[in-house]
Amino acid sequence: MSIRLAILFLAAFAAAACSGTSQHSVPGEAVFAKRQLQIDIFLARGFLGGSEYERYAAKDGFLWRECGQLAEAPSPRSKHSSLEGDELLPPDPGLVVKERRVEKLSKVQARFIASRALDFVEAEKNSQKDLPLPGSVYSLSQPGLVELVVFTDGQEHRVVTSVDAVVEGETKELEGSLKLSEAIRGVGPEMCDAKTFYGIARRTP
Repeated sequence: MSIRLAILFLAAFAAAACSGTSQHSVPGEAVFAKRQLQIDIFLARGFLGGSEYERYAAKDGFLWRECGQLAEAPSPRSKHSSLEGDELLPPDPGLVVKERRVEKLSKVQARFIASRALDFVEAEKNSQKDLPLPGSVYSLSQPGLVELVVFTDGQEHRVVTSVDAVVEGETKELEGSLKLSEAIRGVGPEMCDAKTFYGIARRTP
């Protein structure tokens, strides 16, 4: 009897250890896999000294993000050094990368982002209003650009509008865009010394 109990105990311990290891390795993956969720966000706006941008790609429980400046006169022949994450954030001759990071999402972070993403999807599907158009990303007086795409359950949901319109959030679709962008920006340490991106803050669960 004691041998059988010992075997059962060891089997239960091994199962628990395997389960714990799996959850620890990719804590946010299951949350994203449940709805086949992927998120891509691009933000850009002009300021007095030039133009700034932020770019995000969330997939498989990880978040790739980068920030930097827009080149005023990108050259099609300009050479770019290869960076880890180019498959999700491909090189662009119009972008000068200052920082790039990858964050493994905790289950809490993944659930928070997924919730905001699904709220955005519902607002986008039910929207009946035309969104404000984006403006030049090279002018201080223009409202900038937001391109936000959520892929879920095999469907694509896209918004292209301005930074100022998202910050003002006058429709459910724009409000959802703001909340999702803030949730994505809230992951990991601050980059490029930007607590906000022209009114788009950082939010955590």
